[in-house]
Amino acid sequence: MPLTKNLKLQRILKNLFLFLISKTFWVSIGIMIVIAFVGVFGVSIFLDDYTKHDEFIEVPNFIGFHHAEIETFISDKNLRFEISDSVFAPQKQGGIVLEQIPAAGELVKPDRKVYFTINSVVPPSVILPELRDITVRQVMSKIETYGLTVDSLIYRPAECDNCVIGVLYKGEEVLPGKRIVKGGSISLIIGEGIGTERLAVPYLYMKKFDEVRGFLNSKGLNLGYYEFDTTINTLDDSMNAFVFKQTPTFDTVSMVRQGQAFELFFTLDSNKIEGMELIVSDSNKVERDEE
Repeated sequence: MPLTKNLKLQRILKNLFLFLISKTFWVSIGIMIVIAFVGVFGVSIFLDDYTKHDEFIEVPNFIGFHHAEIETFISDKNLRFEISDSVFAPQKQGGIVLEQIPAAGELVKPDRKVYFTINSVVPPSVILPELRDITVRQVMSKIETYGLTVDSLIYRPAECDNCVIGVLYKGEEVLPGKRIVKGGSISLIIGEGIGTERLAVPYLYMKKFDEVRGFLNSKGLNLGYYEFDTTINTLDDSMNAFVFKQTPTFDTVSMVRQGQAFELFFTLDSNKIEGMELIVSDSNKVERDEE
């Protein structure tokens, strides 16, 4: 039995040896080597072509180009671009390239994307916060966080002393919620206490919001609390609404001191003005007396 196994093993080894030295074996090895070489060579060529090996493009200088000009200029450069960010530089032309990545002169692969930061055409803005009835010191700290600056302080008689009673932007009084260019300058109207001069209570009924505010200021008086009723639903409504109630109320006798603030209530419903005929009659009498 052991002898039979030895003979089988010897026969297997002999056949293996004969195969290893046979022409068939070496032809197969040669074919495998050729296939491997061709495969490696083909992959190498493909990768060189795909990655553009040893092929580079010098990035042009796009700084100062308007964003509308970039596409035409870059069309024959074998590059792509993307506007990735915008900032606002008021001293520069709007829409031009301020920064680029990669930088001008760098060598990059063909079809590389260049990222641009352009100068915004529209300056950023902030919403004016509520500043009224706050001390000047508190207001100064608050507006710094909004990126605004104070151009001047304007003092006016008012019930509060050394507190803000209004804000001017570009010469016009503005209310909280107004959008102002970031970095813009505003003027603060500061209360300096009630004055000693006494004035007749003005007739404010039927006056619109902007009209009544300017009218009060021209008399040395101020707009205090105001409220719109349920007939006011849109911005246009608020611009067209008129006063139907005022405090102090109008008559031909009462007086107020300079700096007095008025509470006003606005509506679009003229039926809300009680005793309108009497009020108009009294106001007409006052106007004739003044003449």
